[in-house]
Amino acid sequence: MEPSRPAADLDLRSVLEAHAQAAAELLAQPLRPVSDHLAGYVETIWAERPGAVWLTGWVRRDAGQEFPVVLADRRKYAGAMALACYERADLPPDAHAFVGLLQTDWQPGAETTDVFVFLGPELRQFIRSVSPLRLQDGPGFAAEFGRVQALCHAGRVNALRGAMLSGRSWLPDTAAVSGATVEAAVDEILALPGFGCFVHGWLLSPTKRLVRLSVKLADRVLHSLPGSLYFLPRPDLGAAAPKLPGLLDRAGFVAAMTGMLQPEDLVSPVLKAWFSDGTSVNFALEPQVVRRLGHAVPYEAALRFYPALANETFFADFAGAVRDEMAGRLAASQMLGTAPQAERYVIAILPPHPSDARLMVDQLALRLRGRDPLPAVALVAEQGMARAQLPLMADWVRTATGAPCALFTMDDTSKPFLALPAILDSLGARRFMVVGAGAFPDAAAWSGSLDRLMGEEEALSVLTATNGAALAGMVWTAANFRAHLATASPAVGATHGQAFLGPAARVAGRARMTALGGRPDRMLESVDAAAPAQGGSR
Repeated sequence: MEPSRPAADLDLRSVLEAHAQAAAELLAQPLRPVSDHLAGYVETIWAERPGAVWLTGWVRRDAGQEFPVVLADRRKYAGAMALACYERADLPPDAHAFVGLLQTDWQPGAETTDVFVFLGPELRQFIRSVSPLRLQDGPGFAAEFGRVQALCHAGRVNALRGAMLSGRSWLPDTAAVSGATVEAAVDEILALPGFGCFVHGWLLSPTKRLVRLSVKLADRVLHSLPGSLYFLPRPDLGAAAPKLPGLLDRAGFVAAMTGMLQPEDLVSPVLKAWFSDGTSVNFALEPQVVRRLGHAVPYEAALRFYPALANETFFADFAGAVRDEMAGRLAASQMLGTAPQAERYVIAILPPHPSDARLMVDQLALRLRGRDPLPAVALVAEQGMARAQLPLMADWVRTATGAPCALFTMDDTSKPFLALPAILDSLGARRFMVVGAGAFPDAAAWSGSLDRLMGEEEALSVLTATNGAALAGMVWTAANFRAHLATASPAVGATHGQAFLGPAARVAGRARMTALGGRPDRMLESVDAAAPAQGGSR
């Protein structure tokens, strides 16, 4: 909900609504652009948003400053217009220049060439566009309005200024138009698609008290959550307010904003500052202040602004968005080339370091050499240094064992469970054995696991790690694994291990682990605790 609007803005809106209703009843009347009734010209147009078009130009003094209108541009449009008028030396004595707001469904486009605006209620006088019509952008129009507003002697200049500064307007850099002394900047916007963003910056004004913030990213508008806005001292701004040291004690601000932000929305940022008197001012921001959490900065960067984030009222929504994003990232895999189709596969999840990956592949080739029947092999690596060695390692497996070998990459080999269903589908596998990243099963574990893989047993068998909680390996059917994944989703903040698979698994052997996953991520662990997903989604 927006703070209350200034009375002048509300009054102008009601006047324009009344005129627009009157104009709708005039649409059936014929329009005759007789030259004797030409009352002026439209010189520039800025289409702020659907329903709001701003104009500059000149008009005869006897035309008035507000009226219903019927606009003609290939067809008729009803509307209403309000003007603020000022003197201009190049005009005849019976005319003056204007800036105005046109409320209408009509919108100018690149093909717009000649527009007629008939002034009601008689629809005799009209103004028309100059040729060629000049379409202006928002900042250019705001600069023009700021230049002439003090010159206006007739019409609703204060109400038009209020409309330009209203909560619905996202015209960038409106401080000059507002007439108020307001300076602001944003240090960073930490954006999280599916949640919203955190905003950190500062604002200085000797006359305005900040009560709320909004941000527009592309066409998406987000508002600060009630209670999330707080203030910080900014002694570094002393040069901007040398005679007002009291302002610096709360010049900094932080706010959390929620909304269905999408990845493609993270462009063209504009900040809107709402004040206690109901007015607002917009500030265009540099694109570089927008940083995507989980990409440019880690998720835990939000703790800089809200150290007790897990205890904030909005944390459940934040955690859900992080989990959804992480789950999507972990579920993604990329097949390199084509995958041989086989019912039984050994899937070796390779550790990030190339030397450890090569040792795993050597072990795999040793344990498969001479077996009959022989399962197919899939090597899976992260998109790091080990990826560069994948084709060579696959060639070695094929040469040393005669087994067909498929290649995949995934985001994080310490958390493979979410990516496995798509990999299994690509392979056509009915049964599979997974060897976890950096796992070196002993000879008995290899032999027993391969025997189970080539058999028909439905029960889950696991390889346990001798040094840590990471998953060393498992043998299962693809159907049973998918069914289990449909009822419980693995963690996104911890290395995937046997705990997710449940206590009923049979231990098929043990393995030494050289890759125990990354360091624990406390933020993601809190996310898992707050947003336990079922079936892999919220």
